[in-house]
Amino acid sequence: MTFGEKVREARKKAGLSQAALANEIGVTLRTVRGWEVDGRYPFGADTYEKLSRVLDCELDYLMSNDEIRATEAIKSKSHTSEARRAKAVLNEARRLFASDIVTKKEKLSFLQDIQNIFLNLK
Repeated sequence: MTFGEKVREARKKAGLSQAALANEIGVTLRTVRGWEVDGRYPFGADTYEKLSRVLDCELDYLMSNDEIRATEAIKSKSHTSEARRAKAVLNEARRLFASDIVTKKEKLSFLQDIQNIFLNLK
């Protein structure tokens, strides 16, 4: 089922005309028709959220399989990027602890700071 078909089905189930739906979410009638007839999609997550609320349906229901896959890919990429950054921090910490330039007291202080960050943000 396409995005437009889902919107049309949910809109009718909610007892709304295209004009009423447009008014409720703050878009033009032409925009709603574009979704339902022309195969267009909303710009931005906020519009999807408004549609979900007004049509009383799950956000995932409105999203096409391609959109869900794209969202998951973005989340996965973001997670991968965060994992890489965490590894880089660990590698820097490893170099720091292996260094003779930094004193044992400074290393302990650094370790305590990391532990405090973890405990405060947990």
